[in-house]
This record gives sequence, structure tokens and C-alpha cells, in this order.
Amino acid sequence: MRKLLTTLALCLCATNAQAAYKSGNDLLTACKAEGLTCYGYITAAQDTYEAWVDWGLITEKRMCVPHGVSAEQLRLVVLKYMESKPEALHLNAGSFVLNALIVAFPCK
Repeated sequence: MRKLLTTLALCLCATNAQAAYKSGNDLLTACKAEGLTCYGYITAAQDTYEAWVDWGLITEKRMCVPHGVSAEQLRLVVLKYMESKPEALHLNAGSFVLNALIVAFPCK
């Protein structure tokens, strides 16, 4: 029984992992729909970047999002960036988010 439950849990994890955004095209569609998924993806990418900086995994901080920037503003920044690069929308969605925020909010 324990082996069956473990196998089932692994299958569910694998299914959820496949539901992640794979490309800028996927994220662009979600962000145009203004759904919570878009906000969650963008803020999670930003939070992960900040954690990597705090942990020392990123030694040269390139993104400095000011306090008070809303999730909606972040969505608009990322949406504008993705729409300006249609030739690269097949690439990783996370890269689009981080590149958009680095361009819009560089550290001085």
C-alpha cells in the first residue's frame, strides 16, 4: 500500500510539473487574459531572483524593483517586453520575466 501511494504521489507531481509554463507564448496568453496565474508566475520569478541574491547564488544584482511597484505594473512591464520580442516567444517564460524586469528596473 505504501509503495502504491508513493507511486501515485510521484505521478501527480510529474503531472503538475508538466503544467508549468514552457514558453513565452504560454505566459503571453495568460498575461493578456489578466489572470491570477500571470501575476503569480511573475511575482514568483521576482521572489526567486531575490532569494538567489540573498543566498549568494547571484553575486551581481541587476534587477532592483522599487518598493510600491504593484503586481499589475509588473504584469504590464512583462507584457510589453514579450510583445516587443515576438521572434523569441518560443523561449523560456522565466527568462522573459527576468529579462523584462532587469531592463525596466536596473540597479543603479
